[in-house]
Amino acid sequence: MRVQFQDRGGFQLLEPGNYIAIVAEAREGTSNAGNPKIDLKLNINEVIVFDQLVFTENAGWKIDTFLKACGLAPAKGEFVELTADKCLNAVGRVRIGTKPGLKDPSKVYNCVDAWLCDKESIAIADKARDDIPF
Repeated sequence: MRVQFQDRGGFQLLEPGNYIAIVAEAREGTSNAGNPKIDLKLNINEVIVFDQLVFTENAGWKIDTFLKACGLAPAKGEFVELTADKCLNAVGRVRIGTKPGLKDPSKVYNCVDAWLCDKESIAIADKARDDIPF
């Protein structure tokens, strides 16, 4: 098979900490337990990190914090139609951590520990949204 070499670089691991994340891809699907979900592919300083929003009562807090962190939250008590398209290009601040791989626990990967929605994080994310030319 013929391929064009583009010097894409190898796997990169971010240091744990707080970063601005841009949703580069969002795909709707179904979790292993049969619940609706949206898989998120995040671009964080040109490093790809994956996250997932699963639509269950127990995971509602994560969807709420995602919406707040990305400036997508409606007024309290209002409904919002959250789709993959609505998530695409969303910008928010996240706390990145690390976790062992599922297939190979000796490998370490980045994970989203939290979508940050404190006042400082929201102000930083609002500024980042203003600076990104979409």
